[in-house]
This record gives sequence, C-alpha cells and structure tokens, in this order.
Amino acid sequence: MLGFQPRRRRRLAFGGALLVFMVGIVLAVVPGDRFKSVGTAGAMETSAPGGSSSAVAAEADIRDFGAVCDGVQNDRYAIRNAISYLSGLGGGVLNIPAGDCRMLQTAQVPYTYLPGNFTVRGQGASSRLSLACDVANGYNEMFRIKGDNITIENVSIVRSTPCSGVMLDIYPASNFTLRNVIIDGQGPSISGTMHGMVLASVRGAVYNNLTISNSVFRNLRFGFFQANNALTTTDNVLVDGTTFSGNSADDLEFNAPQGVMRNITVQNSTFVNNKSTASASGFGVGFANVQGAVVANNTFDSYSYEPVHIEDRSSQITVSGNRFTNSFTASKSW
Repeated sequence: MLGFQPRRRRRLAFGGALLVFMVGIVLAVVPGDRFKSVGTAGAMETSAPGGSSSAVAAEADIRDFGAVCDGVQNDRYAIRNAISYLSGLGGGVLNIPAGDCRMLQTAQVPYTYLPGNFTVRGQGASSRLSLACDVANGYNEMFRIKGDNITIENVSIVRSTPCSGVMLDIYPASNFTLRNVIIDGQGPSISGTMHGMVLASVRGAVYNNLTISNSVFRNLRFGFFQANNALTTTDNVLVDGTTFSGNSADDLEFNAPQGVMRNITVQNSTFVNNKSTASASGFGVGFANVQGAVVANNTFDSYSYEPVHIEDRSSQITVSGNRFTNSFTASKSW
C-alpha cells in the first residue's frame, strides 16, 4: 500500500557589425477523483464502458496533499508527497493551482526530485512555484529531473530569496518538454547566481528530444547550458517561440567541447537586452562542437557581443532569416 494518502477536498475536479562569430567553422490518482485519459505513458488500466480496458494516467492536485499556495507556507512537503504518490502509480499529472506555491529548499535537501512519466501542469502564469532557500547564497535547485517522458507546462518558476544554483537540473532524459513556462531568476534584484536549465555532466549520458516552446527565460545568469567537461551525447533539441530577456551570461549555450551535440534548432524566438559586461560572453545562441544546427527567424536586440557565436569544430550550421539590432556594440578584437 502507498504510505501517504491525500486529503479529500469537497471541491473535486474531474476529469551592421559582425553579428555571427565563427572560428574554423563550416556553415552549411487521487483515488476516485482525478483521472484523465492522456495516453499510455505512466498509465493505469481501468475498465471502460462496454467492458473494454483503456489506459488513463493518474492526476493529483497538490492541495489534496496540504499545499496552500499563499506564498507564506512551505508547500515543498505537500509537493513532494504528491510526487511520491503519483510515482507509486507509475507517474501521472501533478496539478498546480493558481497561487504562489512556496518551496523552501534546504542545505540538507537542496532540490525536489521529479521522476519519469510526469507532467507538471499549472493554469498559466498565475500558477507560481517559488524557489526559497534556507541559507542565503547557498546552492539549491527547484527540480532535479531524472527520467524520460517529462513535461512541465503552464507554470511560472521564480526564485524568491537569495541563493545560487539552477531552476531545472536535467539528468539523462528523453522526451523532455517545457511548454508555456516562465523561468525568472529575479537577478540582480535578488543576489546569487541562478541559471535556468542545465544538462548535468554525467559521463556517457544521452539526452534525446528536448523541446522548449512558448516560454520565457529572464533575469538569470545562463538560460540553458552544459558545462565544458560534459562527456555526454545530446541529440535533437528544439527551441521555438521562446523569449530570453535580461540574462547576464549566454541565453542558450550549446556547449560540447568534450561531448557530442547535434541536430539543434532555434527558431521564432526573441533574444533581448542581455546584461553581460564580460568580454566574450553574453551570447544569444552559442555553439561549441555542435554538428548540425539551424538558427532561423529569430529577433536579437541589445547584445554587447555576438548574438550568435559559433566555434570549436562546429559544422553544418545554418543562420537565416534573423533580425539583428543594437548588437555587437562593444569594442572587441578577436
């Protein structure tokens, strides 16, 4: 039996300058309450009308596990218990209501674990997950993601106290989707270095089919990056219709000097007002040892250095149909 059962609620829900820099490059269930049919991933078999079976995925509302989402109470335990409950059922949909759901991460337990076959689903920007930290400028994460078939959608993920770290720390995964999500580090008004998403440097790790769509990355250090020492393989990344604003390092850093990274598409997105003051930093899109990429139909505005930076054995890179303004405004001799 599952050790934690949710509380029942009465209200139930059913159902002009050089703009592209290149170095040596070739361009070229809450029981009985919430079940909704969402396919077979993390599914349970139930009886359908007529006696046939159909696959449905469990759903849980974090309020059934004690969350208040008033911006004051620490809702971390409720969220973790809801995740644990769904995990025991093979996965499902974690529903985030409108409100400010505060997650106080600690030095002892600095992140919340999100396993495979999960969807974290809010109601839009009003569904806010706030990262708070018990030690000023300690290291914390909102979610550490380990597993395949994970979607986060229709929520805001916001740092609310001084601390450093990353909002979403992604371990080897296939089929990860971020859709209609705001990630706000609230820097520099809140101290500390906070990144948006990072691909963890796990030796031999494989990442497949990562999608970021219709989202916002703002007031962070790096929006998305991978460390220089990563010995990983990343294949098929799509960034579409997403806005990057006010970040203080690279917005998107596809970085694989010691690994493999290929088939990257960045399209229909907006890059604006990068805050980097460091030399050779603050790129909109950066590629290092990437094989096969397209940067198309994006807008770049206000970058001190290159909006698009390509280096380190990258090849088969296409940059087309983009609009560049107020870019590479700083003096720099390469």
